[in-house]
Amino acid sequence: MSATTEQLPAIELRDVCKTFHHSIRYSRSLKELFVQSVTFKLPPASDTTALHNLNLTVQSGEAIGVIGSNGSGKTTLLNLIAGVTPVTSGELITRGRITTLTDLKSGFHPDLSGMENIFLCCSLFGESRRKVFEILDDIQEMAGLQDFIYTPVKYYSSGMLVRLTFSIAFYVNPDILLLDEILVCGDQYFQQVARQCIRRYKKRGKTFFFVSHFLDQVESLCERVIWLERGRLKMDGPTAQVIAAYRGTQTGKLGEQRSVAYSEERAGIAEHIRLGTSEAQMVNVRIANASGDDCLYFQEGEPISVEVEFETKRRLDDIELTVVAGSDHDMSVAVYFSHEDDLIFRDFHGKGCFRVTLDSPLRAGNYFMSFALGPSGEERFFDFYDVVVRSYRFWVRGDDSRNPALLELPCAMEWKNGDS
Repeated sequence: MSATTEQLPAIELRDVCKTFHHSIRYSRSLKELFVQSVTFKLPPASDTTALHNLNLTVQSGEAIGVIGSNGSGKTTLLNLIAGVTPVTSGELITRGRITTLTDLKSGFHPDLSGMENIFLCCSLFGESRRKVFEILDDIQEMAGLQDFIYTPVKYYSSGMLVRLTFSIAFYVNPDILLLDEILVCGDQYFQQVARQCIRRYKKRGKTFFFVSHFLDQVESLCERVIWLERGRLKMDGPTAQVIAAYRGTQTGKLGEQRSVAYSEERAGIAEHIRLGTSEAQMVNVRIANASGDDCLYFQEGEPISVEVEFETKRRLDDIELTVVAGSDHDMSVAVYFSHEDDLIFRDFHGKGCFRVTLDSPLRAGNYFMSFALGPSGEERFFDFYDVVVRSYRFWVRGDDSRNPALLELPCAMEWKNGDS
């Protein structure tokens, strides 16, 4: 008896290679033609091999994470599986209908409304008009765009686009779903909804491919991880095992020294996305160890020193600092408010600086730090002057094998037996 489609692997790659050919570019103007005729030089042709002899078998119902440094071939792999680009050599077999989410605007017409684009995308996925009407309300509810569904999508933000794109992809119910960093554009609520939908999708026995640099998201969604390095399969195995090995090499690349010039590891504060009224603005931020040295790496329980320089555009009644530490999967795990230590600039105009030493409760892991300047008082909590979100990365080292908790909470305990 021959094997049925359900019993065969959903995806098979056999010695797959992908090479991009960069051909000679001839002159496109009289100036270029003159220069080339004088120098007798043409740009040399070259080939770039993005994937080398890749062998991979994925069964139906598997949730696969794909990790690796930039340029390792992750997106190329997804494009090959999706059929966007052909393989150069080898054999690639897919079984079932595929939906790929690698570009927020793919399949959307910018001048059509969200509603019209739902019908357009669903038709491209092969859905009948009757089927679209059946799932239309579910798509709108999941995307949360009821108030903007008749607005042209060219006016949508990245977050709105990703919500609409993901909602359509989920409800057309493909056999293989390919995601490339798509979840990072949504807000925290939508990311939670998307993770719940992906878990439901996996329970249906569907195949799921997820490319991401956010390792915590990969850990929470995938049981198996593929690690690509320079187009080659570096490691393939259980999620925890592969990610632990990958994190070890990334730490090694960054250097084992505990004190690093922080300015070498981050963009200047002016290059980050800024929010707020700009009545006061941060001009420099430093994160240091207890010795005052710029630092990216801390041991569990080691104090973290923060220095935030700022200046105001006018005299302000009060200014306080908020510091938030967040994990790689966009979860805020620790918050500090300077007003709790009565560190507030009052009736202030000019240049100032907050210097704070934080007793860190963070366990071993990768973290981001966010900063905000704003007026003091709960009733004015959201009237921030300046906010820089998730822009400063740091690492906490320690024994991360004991449990997966993010915080170490000090406590005092007492017990009594029944006789006392």
